[in-house]
Amino acid sequence: MDISTHPALLVTALLLAPATVAGVALLVGVRRSPERLAGALGAAGVVLGYVVGHAASLDRLPTLPPASSNESLGFAALIVGIGALVAARVERVALRWTVIGLFQVAATALLLRTQLGTLGPAALALHVAVAFGGAATVALASERFGERTRGPGAPLLLWAAVTACAGCIALTGSAKYAQFGASLAAVLGAAAVVGVLVRQARFAGGTSNFAVAQLALLALAATQFSELPLDAGAALALAPLAPALLPARTLAARTPVARWSLLALSLALPLGYALWRCWQVHSASAASSYYGT
Repeated sequence: MDISTHPALLVTALLLAPATVAGVALLVGVRRSPERLAGALGAAGVVLGYVVGHAASLDRLPTLPPASSNESLGFAALIVGIGALVAARVERVALRWTVIGLFQVAATALLLRTQLGTLGPAALALHVAVAFGGAATVALASERFGERTRGPGAPLLLWAAVTACAGCIALTGSAKYAQFGASLAAVLGAAAVVGVLVRQARFAGGTSNFAVAQLALLALAATQFSELPLDAGAALALAPLAPALLPARTLAARTPVARWSLLALSLALPLGYALWRCWQVHSASAASSYYGT
């Protein structure tokens, strides 16, 4: 059944159900932890919440091997979700970096298995290196930012990045991928609510790692299987890196308002560029349709 024709069911399946699953798990996780870290339970709830929303968007039950890129993206979410949970248990930074990169490569290989099969050894190695290095760098930078940030701030910034991604995808013509983005935004919104309720909550580790990994996969899928421009997809995937690059000393010296203004501005730059590029594509497509060319 196509739930897009049933607004109430669409909101429940894509937004309320994922947010509820993630929110309950995160709340229990931060309550149980003396350090108020969401931990494995919270991260597992975020992954499960997103998978619930993703599965609800599909027109049929997923199969193995995946029959479409939509199904592949769902299984890829499970892969990076497991990777985020495994990495969260690893203390050594280099090993954690390796785990995140390897799981991202596996998820990317599943998503792009047809395209990668046509590449030569050099091009394939380049794709693997980009997936590995990019995923690990963004995830660990976002994780460190989450470690020093308490409350709703970190998940709110990730929510903004994912929401912008869903908007860009909608502008460039893929309602289905936009629905996937909405489900990911819903679980991050739930994390932000938990951060409001528990001001000492931290969402570093599994929660942030999964969010940035799935954001990157969603942007990648939209560039390959929809009309999202490649430069916009790169800006969206790398956007969570921007707040993490701001020096901690610079932020600590600012008032809370100034600090969060700087963080919001750093994120707004790549997101604003991506939205501008996608608006260009949307306007060009609309003009072409209007004039019949």
